[in-house]
Amino acid sequence: MSATSDLIFEYLRSLIYDNANAKLDIETLDADYRNVGQGLTFLASMVNEQRAFANALANGDLNAPLPSRDNELAAPLKALHASLKHMTWQSQQVAKGDYKQRIDFMGDFAEAFNTMTEQLEARRTALQNEIEISREKSEALAQSNRLMESITSTLPQMIFVMSDSSSEILYRNVAAAIGLTESLLAAVRDALVPEPETEHSECELKYDTGNRTVYYSVNCYALHWGETNAKAYVVVDISEEHEYMKNLETYAYRDTLTKLYNRFFGMQTLSEWLEAKRAFTFCFVDLDNLKFINDTFGHAEGDFYITTAAALLLSYSEEHIACRIGGDEFMLLVPNQTAKQVENGMKELNLKLQAVVTKNKKEYWCSMSYGCVAVFEDNAIPASDILSLADERMYEFKRFHKKARKAEA
Repeated sequence: MSATSDLIFEYLRSLIYDNANAKLDIETLDADYRNVGQGLTFLASMVNEQRAFANALANGDLNAPLPSRDNELAAPLKALHASLKHMTWQSQQVAKGDYKQRIDFMGDFAEAFNTMTEQLEARRTALQNEIEISREKSEALAQSNRLMESITSTLPQMIFVMSDSSSEILYRNVAAAIGLTESLLAAVRDALVPEPETEHSECELKYDTGNRTVYYSVNCYALHWGETNAKAYVVVDISEEHEYMKNLETYAYRDTLTKLYNRFFGMQTLSEWLEAKRAFTFCFVDLDNLKFINDTFGHAEGDFYITTAAALLLSYSEEHIACRIGGDEFMLLVPNQTAKQVENGMKELNLKLQAVVTKNKKEYWCSMSYGCVAVFEDNAIPASDILSLADERMYEFKRFHKKARKAEA
């Protein structure tokens, strides 16, 4: 009895801890325990079959052979195997885009799986909505581009669309096809190169054709042309308007006889320079003997005198402003020169004036009287006082030189 019990106990221990070497010889058991021994060996075969199947599942092998039908011990593992096979199939369906798959068992794993598929479904729906919106925008953009082509095709302005990335001309209307030369295109691009984030830029372009100078107004607009980022350029010939404005400026700011700036422009510039705290010299100029020349030799000679003096005043420097403010009165605004420097410059102009008169064999004497006022950056004197002071100094100059000429005579 004791020996049989020991054999059975050792068999059960080996079956649990050393399965490969677990053996039970039924014939060695007492007769009363041989049925028990047979039952134990049958149970061992069921356990071994269950263990092999469990190890296969643990290693992720869902294609391992199933335990026999009469192995009731393996029934839960078979159910788990079926669930894992179904979950694998569901995962494959999710990978193909079927985000409707749900798991209703396995607790936290099921909750995580279902949350993932719901999020994927929501993201796909949002992406599909974005794709649809993008498609509608593309169709609307294409319609807009076709409408623009239709509207602009016969306009006199040159209109063309250029790709940002390749600089390829994507569209040009009839006017651009005729008038947009390579050199003009290069001039437009050089004159107006808007920043990428800028939606609209504009400039005025002066373009020399070789035969004449043409002025263009150039407007640039950022847009999408199909799927391409591009710029639409509108180029308008404004040469006539430019000439008109130039003539208006001449009438508004220029003296018709001398072409110098007029009194309005001179006083406006004086005020601007004072407001800007510029340092300069203001010079008031008066032509001597003009009334005598007009009365004696006629107004044609008087005009010759005025225009000759005006041309000399205009040539004084590259930076100064010369204005005719009355019949025989002029003013100079000379930056970066002292009053003394301007006085010396006026002396030279007087010598040149007399040389012109002598060269043209005029039978009269002429000269310019002048008065200079230095204006500094910290100036606090108003424009009217500067003008009065320069006028006073001019008359002092005129009286002094008039006496000197009388003494010489």
